[in-house]
Amino acid sequence: MLVKVRYGERQKYVKVAETEEGYESYSTFLQKVTEKLGLPLQSELHLTDESGTEVDADVFEELLQAGNLTVKVSTGQSSVVLQNVSHTLLESDLSDTSFSVTNASSSAVSDSSDARIVLERDSGVKRVHADRESAKEMVSDVLQSKLGGEKILQEYATTKTLMDGT
Repeated sequence: MLVKVRYGERQKYVKVAETEEGYESYSTFLQKVTEKLGLPLQSELHLTDESGTEVDADVFEELLQAGNLTVKVSTGQSSVVLQNVSHTLLESDLSDTSFSVTNASSSAVSDSSDARIVLERDSGVKRVHADRESAKEMVSDVLQSKLGGEKILQEYATTKTLMDGT
């Protein structure tokens, strides 16, 4: 069984191997998700289904067997929705649609169903701050290279505002 995961701009498959008893354990799945997403090893992952109901180890395998399972994996910092993908021999049959995951089998792609992949990141604030700092640096570099730019930078340093001289 393959689980397709989109995290930020990256997409990954997490393989859930079938065993004689069913599928790999819940903890093995969580470990694989952590590794594939590059999360810190000590990350505590939580799984919930689309309705927000917690998915834990004792029901995980049954939900995989039922198929068409969408699982939201979350940490304290981010969350990702995962969709199980039926075991396939032809991975090329899988569609690569942005923000969707498709169930596919080697016999019929028409058996597919879509599920959303949602990314909620607390690091959005950090990203905005980094973008702001990058923009400040770029404007400063441009002003330093232009005639009169140094005067504008001095005005901003003293008043923390800029005024149009016209």
